[in-house]
Amino acid sequence: MSGGIVSIWDASCFVKERIRCDSNFIIVKGPFVLIGDMNEVRNECDRMGSVFNRNEVDVFNSFITDSDLFEVPLCGRQFTWMNKPGSKMSYIDRALVSENVLSIFPDLRLTSMERGWSDHTPMLLHNLKIDFGPTPFKFYHSWMQYDDLEGVVQSVFEVEGSNGIPFPEKLRIAKGRIKSWIKEKKQTNMSRSKQIIIRLNDIELMIENGQATEEHLQERLSLFQEMASVNKKEDMVTDPNGIKNAFFEFYKKKFEYEPNQSLISDLLPQNRLNEDDCSWLERNVSELEIKEAVWACDSDKAPGPDGFTFLFIKKIWDIIKVDLLRSVTAAFNERKLPFRSSSAFITLVPKVDNPTLIKDFRPISLIGVFYKIVAKLLAIRLAKFIDKIISMEQSAFIAGRQILDGPLVLSELMEWYKLKH
Repeated sequence: MSGGIVSIWDASCFVKERIRCDSNFIIVKGPFVLIGDMNEVRNECDRMGSVFNRNEVDVFNSFITDSDLFEVPLCGRQFTWMNKPGSKMSYIDRALVSENVLSIFPDLRLTSMERGWSDHTPMLLHNLKIDFGPTPFKFYHSWMQYDDLEGVVQSVFEVEGSNGIPFPEKLRIAKGRIKSWIKEKKQTNMSRSKQIIIRLNDIELMIENGQATEEHLQERLSLFQEMASVNKKEDMVTDPNGIKNAFFEFYKKKFEYEPNQSLISDLLPQNRLNEDDCSWLERNVSELEIKEAVWACDSDKAPGPDGFTFLFIKKIWDIIKVDLLRSVTAAFNERKLPFRSSSAFITLVPKVDNPTLIKDFRPISLIGVFYKIVAKLLAIRLAKFIDKIISMEQSAFIAGRQILDGPLVLSELMEWYKLKH
C-alpha cells in the first residue's frame, strides 16, 4: 500500500512482542497496517473445537484498544484457519489499521479468498470505492436533529448587507457552510464512538470480575443504544465508465434529432382568456402565495443540484422567507430566473421491479428548490383557468406510454396523418 504505510505481514510476532513490552513502549505513529496471522482471537465465537483462553483474549483486545487500532471487517468467511480434518477452526487472520489509514482509505475491505491446500485462508486487503465522478451535495433529513443547524443557516441569510444577494446564491453559500458544519459533527461523533467503546470495555471487565452494579448494566445498555448505527453496504460494480457510456449512447440515439419534412398548418387557439383573467395571472407574488406553493411540494422528493429538500425549506422558513420573496418577485418582474437556478441533474428511474436492461429505466430531471417553487406557483395559478384554454382533444391520455414518449407519439401521429392524406 502507498502513502508511507508500513505493512507487517507476520503480525503475530509483532503483537506478542508488543504485549510483552512494558508501559514505556511507544509505537511509532502511523499510518500503519498489521495484517496476517495474529495467533489469537477476540471473542469466544472465533474458535470452534479448540481451547478458548479468556486472559489471552483480554490482553489482545487491550492491545488493540490501547494502540488506537481498528479492525477491517472480513467478508466471505467466519473462520480463517482450519486443520486438515476440519475439526478445529479459528478466526486468527486479521487486518488492523491505524485511524489515519482509514482517513486515507475510508473504504477498506478485507475479502477472503479460496483456501486451497493451505490451512490459512488467503486474504485480500483492498479499497472498495469505485469512482463514478464527484459526489454531489445532498442534504439529509437526519441532520435536522442537531439544534444548531438553524444557526448555520442564519449565518448566511441574516447577515447585514446581504439583501442584494439572490436566494439561489445564498443557498449555494449555505451549502458550503453546511458541508463544513456536518464534517465537524462527524468528527465529533467519531470521537464519541471511541469513548463509548473504551467505556463498554471497562464495564465488561467489571462484569467479568463481578464488580458491576445495576447502574453499570443500565449504562451498558444506554451506551449500546447510543452506539447503534446503520451499516450501509455499497454494491460492487465493475467498469463504471462502460456503464455510463452504454446509458449515454442508448438515450442519445433515442432522442437524437431527426429532420421531418411534414408541414403542420398554423392553428389559432379557439379558447382565449379575457383581460381580467390575464391580469389575475400576472399579478404580483405574495409571501402567502409562495408559502402555499412551498407547502404544496412533497417534503421528501429527490433533490436537484442544490442538494436541498422541501422539508429543509419548511424547517428554516422563517429565516429565508424574505429573501425567497425578493428573488421570486424579481424573477416574475424580470421574466428571468437567477443564474444556476435552472440547472438540473438527469437520473434514471426503473420502470419495472427488477430492471436488467437499459430500456427498463427512464430518465428524469432533478431540479433545484427555487425552480420548483416558481414552477409550482405557475401551476397553481394556471390550474384555475386550465379548463378555459385546453380543448377536449388536448386532454387525451394514451395508456401505457411514458411522458418521455411524447416526441415518439407525435412522430407516430404525423406518419399516420401522411398515410391518410
